[in-house]
Amino acid sequence: MRLVGFYVPPAPFRRLWASEAARVFGGQLLGIVLPWIYLRVVHSPETYGFLMTLTSIPRVVGSASSAWWNKRSPAVAVMRRASSVAALMAAGVALAVSFPRTDLWIMMPFIIVMAFTEGVYFPAVGTAVRQLLPEESWQQANALIQGTNQVGRMVASFVLAPVVTKVAYWASCAIVAALYLFTSLVLPTSRPRPAADGAQAEPSPRPCQVVVGEDPTG
Repeated sequence: MRLVGFYVPPAPFRRLWASEAARVFGGQLLGIVLPWIYLRVVHSPETYGFLMTLTSIPRVVGSASSAWWNKRSPAVAVMRRASSVAALMAAGVALAVSFPRTDLWIMMPFIIVMAFTEGVYFPAVGTAVRQLLPEESWQQANALIQGTNQVGRMVASFVLAPVVTKVAYWASCAIVAALYLFTSLVLPTSRPRPAADGAQAEPSPRPCQVVVGEDPTG
């Protein structure tokens, strides 16, 4: 649907759009607070670089495996599970950093799993657009999501960067957990995956008809 030259998405996509915006905001907040947590615990540039690399590897693995997940479940269901797991992991990080002495190696399993879910989540967004909308709306919907991502990252980084240093790290991680939980809850209901191209439904058997008439042989 179009209104005064602007694309107005239908209701299911608006929920997808809202969840994506919350996910971008939570991801940016996490991307700001994690380096500060690393710097608080370690004081070696080599160790810091190792931790940043260790965090990025699961994201790449999750992105590479996203096609496998999307083939087995609707994309919206994949996104909901990824966000739910990420919310639990963010809550675990918030609990870990709330202690007076932060043990980084207790936090890393939570962070690694959370990075993996991020890699699984974002490729599923494009698949969800194709499953929720007709083909003529794909271009406008994808452009809307990409614009939201770019603007959201810039705005979130500009607004959150000076705030994160003044807020307790556990509170920031708790906000991330809340945003990921909101992402999971606001997603639209999963729809059945459409049939593959070229696949045709098998014709239903025609009922047998018995014609009663005269015997032609006499």
